Amino acid sequence: MRRRTPGPVRRILHSPLLRSGGPDAVLRELARSGGPLVETVDDQLPGHVTATFCWVDGESAAVYLDANGITDRARLDRSALAREPGSSLWHLSLEVPGDWAGQYRFLPRRSVLTAPAEPDWRWWRAVLADARPDPFGAEELPGEWPSSRAVMPCAPPDEWWSRRRARGRLTSGVRTVAGRERDVWVYETPGERRGPIVVVLDGRTWALDHPLMPGFDAVAERTGVAPVAVMIDSLDTETRRRDLGCNDEFVSAAAELVRDVAAESDVAPEGAIVAGCSLGGLTASYAALTRPDVFGGAVSMSGSYWWPDDGVGPSVQETIAPGSARFVVECGSLEWMLVQSNREVAGLLRTAGREVHHREFRGGHDPAQWRERLLAGVAMLLGPADGTLPLP
Repeated sequence: MRRRTPGPVRRILHSPLLRSGGPDAVLRELARSGGPLVETVDDQLPGHVTATFCWVDGESAAVYLDANGITDRARLDRSALAREPGSSLWHLSLEVPGDWAGQYRFLPRRSVLTAPAEPDWRWWRAVLADARPDPFGAEELPGEWPSSRAVMPCAPPDEWWSRRRARGRLTSGVRTVAGRERDVWVYETPGERRGPIVVVLDGRTWALDHPLMPGFDAVAERTGVAPVAVMIDSLDTETRRRDLGCNDEFVSAAAELVRDVAAESDVAPEGAIVAGCSLGGLTASYAALTRPDVFGGAVSMSGSYWWPDDGVGPSVQETIAPGSARFVVECGSLEWMLVQSNREVAGLLRTAGREVHHREFRGGHDPAQWRERLLAGVAMLLGPADGTLPLP
């Protein structure tokens, strides 16, 4: 099995406001500006800030922070909040990059949490059942485990993703894909220059939890190309692992779905873009490499290019060869398990003569980052006629 490399170790600092004004001053500031509390201190790295994460609770025996790309579940001692004496305020001040943005959640516990010798995902899923969002947070994020989004002062603003009302036509229905009935959402972006098809894997996340439809409107406005988005539900964990593990049956089914939707929407099936995150990023790349008759480009966010860790089945690396499909390969600079493999795949694509746009954003394995970056990647592959569209 794949070995887990050490995660980040962020220095634990102290909040100047807490030291000078006490818990009441911190609570007043949180009520005014929201959480986490962001400050600068003398003893911190250049380009970093002190982020103080706060929880109010008089009942718990321990409270932990799970911050994407910042904390490490194998180092629980580094993510435990301290309770201020004589108060119900729990707090943890960490040194974080000033341009970091990402999701975080609190884990209040009735007893101290002890990690097993080899922390695995099943154990962590059980822990996350107790997750809570930040009551002081500016944005609560939907999903299986409640969380909030933190944005540091120098984090780039969202230029594509938004919560505004979508202007196109969204339809949903049950379709059979790779032998399984599942929900498929089709969004027809308004515009004169229609197409191509953009297949988005893990479609429920992008149709319901972090809806991309207004973002596709923005893509159409800025590129002059109005894509037809096809978002495919992954159903469940086991089905997802099977389908998104470079599965030729699933890739062929996705290609057939492209042809069906293209006929229904009166657009060309050729030159489709396939986009995905994590295992979806891996399979997006694999689809563009193995089915160039349908897929002309792939957008991979935090692609799981370590797959397969047991050496069974084809890998993206083994399928890279000269061709015309274009690629966007992005990964969070705080994804210590994925950064190197994403760099390697981008390098192999370039060596094979492929057009590849590789970038590392300041974040982790995080839908709160992917929703913006995925849209930016689609815009890059569509681009205006003069090719001047920058990738933010």
